[in-house]
Amino acid sequence: MTKAKPKTKAKPADMLDAFVASDPTRVLQLVFWKTRHQNPEMTVLIREEDLNAFDQCMAYQKVNPGILVYRPEGKPATQGTPAVGTRRAIPASPAEPPRPFVVVGLVERGTRNAVKPVENNEADFNRGELARELQVARRNIPTLAAELRRTAASGDFSSATLEDAARTLELLGRP
Repeated sequence: MTKAKPKTKAKPADMLDAFVASDPTRVLQLVFWKTRHQNPEMTVLIREEDLNAFDQCMAYQKVNPGILVYRPEGKPATQGTPAVGTRRAIPASPAEPPRPFVVVGLVERGTRNAVKPVENNEADFNRGELARELQVARRNIPTLAAELRRTAASGDFSSATLEDAARTLELLGRP
């Protein structure tokens, strides 16, 4: 009788695969680091009301939350298929490697279904609305700046353009 060799864990192919297989603490560290420009202190204060709001949101949506850390897979090569009858030929495609990134997300445990928060009070809803308005305002800043420059050069000021600029500045100035 021969003894079976003990199984060894397969060595991850690269850094991203190793990251996916790493300690969840490392994942959290990288999430903080990725948001370092928006959150230079790299801290988040969690209060009792935050715990309650999170639990209420998950219960309302009937979601058992989990964290998903995965690397989207590549694609194996496929052989081409010749044309048959009225069906067109399908060209061969080369293999594609795994994607060059890792996805970390709040999902329904055991699935890849992302959790979209539902706010359970007016204050949180208003904070979410403000965040969405800020995203739109930031996205529109280059267009608004170009319009202001055009009107300044021509001297033909539009009250609508000035109102848009004022609204954007108000949004950006809110705490």
